[in-house]
Amino acid sequence: MSTFFDIVYQSISEYEYPVKEAFFEFMISPCECEFQTLVEFQIKTSTGQDVFTTKNSFGFNQIRIRPAGYFKSFKLEYSTKVKKGGINNNDNLRPSAHEQWAEINSTNFYIDNFLYLHASPLTIIPKQNQNEILIYRRSSDLLDYSLELNSHIHNLISYEKEVTNVNTTAAEVILLKKGVCQDYTHLFLAMARSNGLACRYVSGYLDQGTTYTGTSGMHAWAEVYIPGMGWTGFDPTNNSRVNIQYIKVAHGRDYNDCSPIKGVLLSIGENKTHHLVHVSQQQQ
Repeated sequence: MSTFFDIVYQSISEYEYPVKEAFFEFMISPCECEFQTLVEFQIKTSTGQDVFTTKNSFGFNQIRIRPAGYFKSFKLEYSTKVKKGGINNNDNLRPSAHEQWAEINSTNFYIDNFLYLHASPLTIIPKQNQNEILIYRRSSDLLDYSLELNSHIHNLISYEKEVTNVNTTAAEVILLKKGVCQDYTHLFLAMARSNGLACRYVSGYLDQGTTYTGTSGMHAWAEVYIPGMGWTGFDPTNNSRVNIQYIKVAHGRDYNDCSPIKGVLLSIGENKTHHLVHVSQQQQ
């Protein structure tokens, strides 16, 4: 049985003075990948002009818009239907801990996963805070370690909005002990990579019919490469493994590779942007 999700994403921007010229780039469209199919989608804008789609450097969908004329507000509504067919839980296919260690320390693995093995500017943990890192030992099974790290991050910080922003680093999150989903994920990436594990940032949507934290907007979680299982998702915000309720949009090194909206404006004054997300599930 397939599960379908209806998703509506709205972005509403208001400006103090008229905007003369603007260019927006949205990364909000669910990707086509294993166990996930984009059935249909529709895009509406308040300025009414055509939009065009392209791929970013990681191969994920981008929506680009260049509004015509002057405007003091801009609204985009993106609606889509996504089909989910399962999830990667091949727990019994992974090799022994010794064989896992041998694979992730091979030259070929390093070349293939270079981007996800090294700290990015948002995922650096300075030496004075490295006592917080959960150590991965060669005798440890990677799935078991990843689950333990998931719990470690979940218990290390508490969920609180408006304490951090999109530029907050993992080092700052350790000091604050507070944050939202992107902060939990950056901390997970920082600790996993410091242990030599390939780990990537994922953005997407989370079924609002669940009791999970972080469903009111776009959500973030991590994927770890586990030999025999492939890329496997973990959500430290909810101390959960990724399941059918998670709808993936994109992955990258950190938030900067997966930002849902970017823009360039020719204007002055203040501006405010609000995002609204609604996700509902249907069984068919």
